[in-house]
Amino acid sequence: MNASLSTLKKDGQTLLWHGLALIPLVKAHGSPLRLTHLPSIGQRIHQARSWFKAAMQQNDHGGKYHYTYCLKASSLRCIVDEVLMHDCHLEASGSVDMAMIQQLIDQQQLPTDRMIMCNGYKTHDYLHAMMAMHQSGQVKVVPILDSQSEFHRLASGTQQNKEAMTLGLRIATMHDQTSRHGIAPDQVQSFVSDEVIPATWAKLVMVHAFMEGGMDGSEAYLRTLKGVIDCYVALKPICPDLNLLNLGGSLPIQDDLAPGRNQSGIIRGIVDLLTTTCREQSVDVPDLVTEFGSYTVSESGAYLFQVLDEKTQAKGPAWYQIDSSIITTLPDTWAKKKVFPCEAINHLDGERQMAQIVGLTCDKDDYYPEQNLPLLPVGEALYVGMFHTGAYQEGLSGYGGMKHCMIPAAKHLVIDGHSQVRVYAQPQPPEQMLQLLEGDSGHAEP
Repeated sequence: MNASLSTLKKDGQTLLWHGLALIPLVKAHGSPLRLTHLPSIGQRIHQARSWFKAAMQQNDHGGKYHYTYCLKASSLRCIVDEVLMHDCHLEASGSVDMAMIQQLIDQQQLPTDRMIMCNGYKTHDYLHAMMAMHQSGQVKVVPILDSQSEFHRLASGTQQNKEAMTLGLRIATMHDQTSRHGIAPDQVQSFVSDEVIPATWAKLVMVHAFMEGGMDGSEAYLRTLKGVIDCYVALKPICPDLNLLNLGGSLPIQDDLAPGRNQSGIIRGIVDLLTTTCREQSVDVPDLVTEFGSYTVSESGAYLFQVLDEKTQAKGPAWYQIDSSIITTLPDTWAKKKVFPCEAINHLDGERQMAQIVGLTCDKDDYYPEQNLPLLPVGEALYVGMFHTGAYQEGLSGYGGMKHCMIPAAKHLVIDGHSQVRVYAQPQPPEQMLQLLEGDSGHAEP
């Protein structure tokens, strides 16, 4: 076995994932098989809160910590419901997210004390949804301004509200051509002084930092974060309602950590930098907000595949043909060259060889880099698993939609807190795919 992660454990010849035996699942439900393990979500949330609590106590930070879940990481209702069971706030990225949040409110699944952080470009529909939700007073909506024009467009629709709208301000932290988000630091103070403070309909409560690489704890990350903290320090004296620092970006999961780093140490470094900077400037230390998507759900996801065949090469590793597609199930593997933990789930003590996993499509990119896997046994099935796949993959590949080379979506199982397994979605039938291709052709325009 070549995986050394806390979520995986060897049990004789087979693999356990979160303590769950995997072979019985593929025997009962077939493959390919997608798994979502809900209890691990709450475990991640609890762990992050304990790390922040310890770091804040160590630095005499007397404020609060607010855990926020990013809906874009996975919007599956079973996951969102699990997140809300652990008293989390939500981060939205568009109008459909807001429709989901409104549905949760209507179903009394979202308490009124929850914050809704609204990131992303504010389209007309998105802005309208924010303003309507704010006017309802059902939750605390916090539009996070990405540009000054968003402030102007909000102003046109919110001036008649009885209660001021709470706003966040995203500080630009990167300078390459694709890092388009946020307001430049040298424009922040004049914008707030000249436009935000005089606006009676709004109050600035949050400064938002976001680094594309997430909270990796590197010196470069801390230098960039220091610049955002400096913006907070400059704004706090003129914005008495400003009391939140949103750290943005996700905390690395276990297998993404750089050598020599750990998650609790990263958090300690952040809290230490914040409290030290604020005290040096005699400014109140803000409450902390995080927006954790990947960290929350990555370890809750897995895919199981059967190796259908082996194809040898004159040179190089063998090809292991699986019964699905790497491209359509895990698009980050080819789009971003992301590495997911990979391991056989049976025949773990068998002789091994280096093999590349290949998918069913005719695309040359439909493969996964070589792994040390058991030899394909004669007359017996070999299954492999891809783990920590719970974030972003269904959104990128299109949940329930058409896939490259018409590869159907896998059967999807959900495991709850009592280790009960339920079918969340059956294997995608050809009839559904064909119906999608027909579109509305059967309904003529009047």
